[in-house]
Amino acid sequence: LLVTNLNAPPSLHISLIRLEKLHSIINLLLEDSPPLSLRQLDVELREVPKLTGPLSVCLNVINSCNLRCIHCYTYSSTNHREKLSLDLAESIAVQLGKIRIPRISITGGEPLLHENIFDLVKILTKYNPVVSLNTNGTLLTRENIRVLKKCGLDHINVSLDGPADIHRSIRRCGGIASLDTYQLAIHAIKIAKEEGLEPRILHTVMKSNLNYIDKTIKTAKDLGVRITIKRVIPSGRTIDNSEEILN
Repeated sequence: LLVTNLNAPPSLHISLIRLEKLHSIINLLLEDSPPLSLRQLDVELREVPKLTGPLSVCLNVINSCNLRCIHCYTYSSTNHREKLSLDLAESIAVQLGKIRIPRISITGGEPLLHENIFDLVKILTKYNPVVSLNTNGTLLTRENIRVLKKCGLDHINVSLDGPADIHRSIRRCGGIASLDTYQLAIHAIKIAKEEGLEPRILHTVMKSNLNYIDKTIKTAKDLGVRITIKRVIPSGRTIDNSEEILN
C-alpha cells in the first residue's frame, strides 16, 4: 500500500493502512535502533517525494560468469560472451538519470568479468546517485575493491546462499574444482569492509536453503553487514532445476 499510494494525501494513507500496525512492524525491523515514534512516522509519510520512475533498476552488463549457479535466471556461464558497451551504458545512464532513478544495481553474469567494469561504474555514478554491484565474490581483491570505491561505487552486494555446504552446492564452480565459493564470498565481504566499501549479503531463497535463512541472517550479524533476502526467480537455469522454485 505504501508503494502504490506514495503520492496520496496523508489522510488517504491513514485510511488505507493502520498507522499503529505499521509503526510496530517498522520498530520490529529496526531492532537495536532507537524506536520510531508515531509522529515521526506520520511526518515520513507526508514527506514522501513524488516518484518519477522505478525505485531501482538492475543493469545486466555481461552474461559471462565463472560459476554455474543452479538458480541463475540469466543462464550465465563461461560460454556466454554478450556484454554492455560503454556507449550504450552511457545512453542508459543518461536516461535513468533524467527520470531520477534512486538506485542502480550492476549485475550479470559476473560483472567483474567485464573488462571495462571500472569505466562502467564511473559512467553510472556520473548520472545516478546510488550505484551498487552484485557479485559472487570469487573475483574480488583488495586492489579492485579500492578502484571500485574510487570510481564512486556506493556498496557491493555479495551473494551468500546459506552455510558453507549449502552455498557450495548452489554456487557450482563451472569446472574449477579447487574454487571454494563460500570462503571466497566471506573473504570478499571482510576485505570490502576493511577497505571502506560497504559490503552487503545478497541471499536468494529457494527450496535448497529455505530452512537455513536464520543461519544466513546470523552470519550477516556476525560479520556486521546488512542483508537483502529475495526469492528465486523462475527463469533461466532455475527452470532446469524447477524443484527449487518456491510456491
